[in-house]
Amino acid sequence: MRGSDPCAQDQDEYTPVHYAVEHDDVVMLKALTVRFHVQIKTLSDNEVNRIHKNCQRALIVRENHGKMTAFMLA
Repeated sequence: MRGSDPCAQDQDEYTPVHYAVEHDDVVMLKALTVRFHVQIKTLSDNEVNRIHKNCQRALIVRENHGKMTAFMLA
C-alpha cells in the first residue's frame, strides 16, 4: 500500500477494487477498504489516513464500458 494509488485505472478504467469484487476476493477488498490499525508503526498516522481516504475514493470510481462502480459490478 505504500505509494500505490488505489484509484489507478487500467485501459478499461478498472481499479483494484473492481478486480477484487469481480474475482470475489474478499480479503483484497478488505485490504483496499478497511482503515489500517494505528498500532502498526510502519506508517505514520497521516499516511494511514491518506491511504484510507484514497481507498474510500476508489469505491466510487466508475469503469469505462458500463460506467459501473465496484459495488455495481459486484
